[in-house]
Amino acid sequence: MDAPARIDPAIMRKLNTGTCLRIVRDRQSLTLAELAKASGLSRRTVELILEGLLASGYVVETEPSTESRSVGRPARAYSFNPRTAYAMAIEIGEDIVAVSISDLMGASVGSERKSIDGDSKRAERISAVRASVTRLFDRLGVEPSEVWAVTIASMGVVRDSGMVDLRRKNGDLVIAGGDWSGFSLADELGDLFDCEVLVENDAKLAAVGEAWQGAAQGVDNFVFVLSNGVRSGVGIVIDGELYRGHDGQAGEVFWAESFFKVGRALRPNALLQLGSPDPVERRIAETVLSRAREGDADAVRAVADLALDFTPALHAIACLLAPEMLVIGGTTSQAGDLLVPAIEAEFARLVSPGTQLRASELGDDAVIRGALRLSLSRIEAELFSGEERPARRRVPA
Repeated sequence: MDAPARIDPAIMRKLNTGTCLRIVRDRQSLTLAELAKASGLSRRTVELILEGLLASGYVVETEPSTESRSVGRPARAYSFNPRTAYAMAIEIGEDIVAVSISDLMGASVGSERKSIDGDSKRAERISAVRASVTRLFDRLGVEPSEVWAVTIASMGVVRDSGMVDLRRKNGDLVIAGGDWSGFSLADELGDLFDCEVLVENDAKLAAVGEAWQGAAQGVDNFVFVLSNGVRSGVGIVIDGELYRGHDGQAGEVFWAESFFKVGRALRPNALLQLGSPDPVERRIAETVLSRAREGDADAVRAVADLALDFTPALHAIACLLAPEMLVIGGTTSQAGDLLVPAIEAEFARLVSPGTQLRASELGDDAVIRGALRLSLSRIEAELFSGEERPARRRVPA
């Protein structure tokens, strides 16, 4: 009879360390005895693990909670140190560049959002990102080596290779200066950081953001619809996982103009200019929305027309995927309080799988919050594995 396989003590130590660190993070503050009970490990094992975590800075000693105190000398308590490292998110939109840094609990440490010309060429956009990242590092006193994960949100398809593709199906370049395609953002910006840079489509990341802190919290199957004027995109979450499809192309409804009204096939409507970089068009849109809320007949008709134009695409998505929820986001979500009920009224006339309709709760922050969540998830996977973090160096510019 074969002897039972031996478990490598080093592997067990790493797994136990990751388990204890996760418990300390989740419980905020607890004593050695409480950690031993929660982990199921011996007091001595936990003591040794805590010594290592204290030395590495992942855990700090704190005052015990009142519930943990007993008569006599109070037991020492331990808490997770969220400033051991940082997560970063970058959003590159048609007319904005945004950068945000959070601690390891997801709390914002600092951010910057800058408007850019919608016709800016790639070089100008990359330069704007570099300047924003550098300013934020300087303002916060954060070193590149302290950022352990970076996620960049981009317009267009992000292929499995990391290449950005903002083309229509017929190959024509569209928007963003006409040259935002056929290149790697990670290669363009990687020299700024000491860690891996991940690039993902903005609508997909917005879905991640809404699942984390927005309208889709606790929902395992939903679709996020990003509608910024005539530019549309979709983020699909199935069984709690982001669905990318073949080569990252899932959700590119911008290509489906032959089937229903999306993108430039939409009828002209002032409300499509909500959030427009053009101040005149934006003010007109905001005025129409304000009047619609006051009951003005023409403005209410603009909401109804937009709902009518959106319904075929949204209904097709609902029938195809049968998600529990459709979240309407992007700049169009500014009209969500009126638009969602209007689309619900259209859905009521059709056979549908009972999909709920919701307006985004994060608004303009959905994309950047989703990018932060993805960065945090990568850091957490590394931290809670118990592995020592390997030293990383920036690639020379």
